Amino acid sequence: MTTNVRMANKQDKEGIKKLWSEVFVDDSTNFVEWFYENRYNRAFATCLEADGEIASAMQGYPFNLRIRGRIVQASILAGVSTYEKHRGKGFMSKVFKAHMEQIRDAGIPLVPHTPANTPTFFSKGHYPVTETKIVTIKAMDYDSEAKIFPLKDIKSEYGNMFACYTKWSLPYSGIVARSMSDFTLKMADYSADDSKVSILYKGSNVKAYGVFYILPEYIYVEEIAYDSSESLTEMLKKVATLGKEVRAKLPTDSVVNIEGATSKTRLQGVVGVANMSAFLKALFPFIPKDYEDSCIEVVDRIVDTNNGVYKLDGRVVNEKPHITIEAGRLAQVLCGYKTLDEQLEENNVVVHDKAIFDRLNNLLPKEKCFIIDEY
Repeated sequence: MTTNVRMANKQDKEGIKKLWSEVFVDDSTNFVEWFYENRYNRAFATCLEADGEIASAMQGYPFNLRIRGRIVQASILAGVSTYEKHRGKGFMSKVFKAHMEQIRDAGIPLVPHTPANTPTFFSKGHYPVTETKIVTIKAMDYDSEAKIFPLKDIKSEYGNMFACYTKWSLPYSGIVARSMSDFTLKMADYSADDSKVSILYKGSNVKAYGVFYILPEYIYVEEIAYDSSESLTEMLKKVATLGKEVRAKLPTDSVVNIEGATSKTRLQGVVGVANMSAFLKALFPFIPKDYEDSCIEVVDRIVDTNNGVYKLDGRVVNEKPHITIEAGRLAQVLCGYKTLDEQLEENNVVVHDKAIFDRLNNLLPKEKCFIIDEY
C-alpha cells in the first residue's frame, strides 16, 4: 500500500467531505454541505492518501481565543476521521503530527478541539483546558417573558445577541473572542440544522439567549449567553415549556434557579500547542518585572520544534531551566485550567529551582475556563 500524508489540494475537498459524512453519521446533510461551503479551507486541512483514496483526514478553522485576557490565535480542529477499513494502521497519528506542523507553519500557536473521547488525545499531548456543566430541566409550563424564534429568521437580532455574548464571555479564559463576523458565521452554523433560539429582552436589549435543537428525546441548548443568573433562568424556563426535557451546556460557575434542575460537570475542550514560542509571546509580550531570568524547559513528543528552553516572552535560550514540563501540561497552566502546584502534585513538572517555581506559580493562578465552539 502506498501512502502519502500532505496538506489537502483543490481536488481533495469532495473526498474529505465524503469521509466526514461516512464517519460522522449523526451530522445532517445540510450541516455538512454548509460546513464545506463556508468553513473548509484546504490550507488548514491535512489528509492521508492510501492507494489514491483519502483514507484519513482532519481540518482546522482559524479564529482568536481569549486567554487570561490576551488574544491568542488558534485553529479549531474538526473532522478527525479515518475509514473503518483503515483503522489500526497508525494513519491518524501520522495525519495528526503533520496537521500540528502544518498549523505551526501557518503561524498559529494553538489547536483547540472537543474530542468524542477526550483521553484518546492524551498520548498526543492534548489535555483538557475547559469543563462544561450540563444542566437538566424537566419539561413544565413555566411563566416566562422570553420569546422563541427560528434562528435563521431573526438575523436582525444578531447584533443584539453579539453584544450579549461579548459582555458575557469576557471573564472566561479559553473562550472564542468573536468578532461580529465570527458571530454571524457561527449563527449560520447553527441555522444549517434548523436551530431555534430563546431570547429574553429588556426593552430592545438582549438579556439572555439560548440557541437550541429539538431532538427526538430532549432539547439540547448548545449556546447560551446571559447577563445574570436571573436572566439565564428566565430564558431556560421558556425552553422547558416546549414539552421535552432540556439539557443546557453552561460554564461551571453558572447558576440556574429552577426547582428540580440537576447538573453534571464533564470535560469539554482540549488544546494542543503548535507553536510554544508564539503562545508565550501572545501571553507575555513583555516579561513581567522580576521574571526576566525565569526559564522553562518544554518537552513535546509531537511537535519537535516546541522542544527547548524558553523565557516567558517566547524566546528560545541556551540557559539552565528552572522547571521542565510537557508542552500540553504547560498549556493547561497558561490557559488557567490548572496551576503549577497542581501539576507538581500530579508529577507533571520537574522543579530545578523551587523559588522560581513558586514565583511562576503565583504569576499563573487559576482562571474560569470555558468554550462554546466545537465541531
